[in-house]
Amino acid sequence: MEQPAEIQPAKSPPGLLGGVDAVDKWVSLRVYQIGTKVPRGILRALEHSGDGRFCIPITAGIWLAPILFKFPELRSFILNLFLAFMFDLIFIGIVKTIIRRPRPVYNKGMYVFVAADHWSFPSGHSSRALLIATYFWFYESMWGPLSAEHFVPYIKPYLDQIYPGSGLVLLGVKSLVAPAALYLLTAWAVATATSRILLGRHYVMDVIVGSALGVAEGYLLHHLLHVPQNVSQSFHSWLLEKVGIPSWLLDMLAYYHDSSSTAARDELEK
Repeated sequence: MEQPAEIQPAKSPPGLLGGVDAVDKWVSLRVYQIGTKVPRGILRALEHSGDGRFCIPITAGIWLAPILFKFPELRSFILNLFLAFMFDLIFIGIVKTIIRRPRPVYNKGMYVFVAADHWSFPSGHSSRALLIATYFWFYESMWGPLSAEHFVPYIKPYLDQIYPGSGLVLLGVKSLVAPAALYLLTAWAVATATSRILLGRHYVMDVIVGSALGVAEGYLLHHLLHVPQNVSQSFHSWLLEKVGIPSWLLDMLAYYHDSSSTAARDELEK
């Protein structure tokens, strides 16, 4: 167990705002004390999964992957998600720097990546996690059909080893892939946001406001700043040309993908 129960929350300013702040700190401390009973490894895994140092480079790498040029809808989704991450990083950083709320006094062992991370309000992990979940809900029409049509068939050979004649099973699985992914992703986002309080990184209000901002960012960016599919493809082709990716490699990847996708779908229909 990390911190004893006698830890006291930091002092709050006077007035109504101070009263809200005091309640927030009192509740946050109690939640943190509950968190000391949760295995630290689980909470740290959630922390790392929502870290911008992980999410942003991974998203950029997926968008740059030449193999995805056969999936313009998916590439457009990934580009919009990457730009949403950058917007969230800048916006949350500005808000933190303006408000400058100190983190809980019992926050220990946290690595600060940028100066704005010294401050607690709002929670960047919470905004990012809920932004991801919101984007997947809004863009389900882009990635949902692709996951069912192109990726589910690839597991058939492995499932056949356990359950021969699994084609009908996979046909049913197709309709469940997107809904199951959405609910699991939402559960992960809520768990990641909650872990910020359990780890002592943030107060409850930091997490609530950060989560609300993540949902709001996802809604506004999807409706107001959506990058069209043709822009995503054009920019990607231009970038690959500038970095010198040879056209024969792209043609080979396209041929391999078309052949393997056809074989997988034919196998599924048997």
